[in-house]
Amino acid sequence: MATHVKHVLVDALGEETQGARRATEVSSPSEGEAKGKAEGLERLLARRFGPWPPWAEERIATAPIARLDAWSTACSMPRA
Repeated sequence: MATHVKHVLVDALGEETQGARRATEVSSPSEGEAKGKAEGLERLLARRFGPWPPWAEERIATAPIARLDAWSTACSMPRA
């Protein structure tokens, strides 16, 4: 992965992971919303940056909805 892309991901997602994986079963509407937003962000990141490191995927999978929204907005803004 290019160094620039890694720095962008670290800035956007933070370097720490929480170690939890997204559940495959959805047990509440908010979990379903979070799963859908996480999947959308993953697609956006893949289109913009290509493959990303496993720690970024874990961070996305465990993020709250508000954070997923903020990351999606930041990633969809034009590059400076």
